[in-house]
Amino acid sequence: MGFDPEQVYNDFFPTNFPFLCSPTRSAVFGHSGTAADRLWRLWRFEFVIRPGEDSAVMSSGDEMRELVFPYITHPASRHSMVAEVQFLQDCIEVLRWRPFRFSARSCNRWAKDRVILCADAAHVFPPLGGLGIGSGFQDASILAWRLAMMAKIDAEHQMNDHKVLEGWHTERRSHLNRALGSTVENGN
Repeated sequence: MGFDPEQVYNDFFPTNFPFLCSPTRSAVFGHSGTAADRLWRLWRFEFVIRPGEDSAVMSSGDEMRELVFPYITHPASRHSMVAEVQFLQDCIEVLRWRPFRFSARSCNRWAKDRVILCADAAHVFPPLGGLGIGSGFQDASILAWRLAMMAKIDAEHQMNDHKVLEGWHTERRSHLNRALGSTVENGN
């Protein structure tokens, strides 16, 4: 059809991370890499393994292709063609596929002595709503102003840093519980 490689790439691959909360199989897919490396970007696809499916079978090359290729196949009508148009399989190198169970977890304590956990180190979300990265940014931004306050006040007065960090954990925990609940519900 006269497309150059960049036009093919633009047509087949989205520029963001789609989150598909399908009733048949939830999925997430997107890319990593810089704009300069766009034709060599790594693509990541994540799919829910449904109850009764064998994770070893699901991680085989044939099953992986069956799951991924519908996302990079266009209907014939999109290009005024007679048959579906699929991204060329010989232009794709699969680096790794493996079963992974989505989980939602959080540490009981996020701060102890001189160690503070936030974002994915403190809590894990299934990728079924995009709430994990948002919660991580919230953790960090709310922690940043507390740390700045602690440093400034400690230079002038004594402050109970433990109480400040416990307050941060309590505040974040209430938001986290709602976000985890929404994410788990999306997966269900």
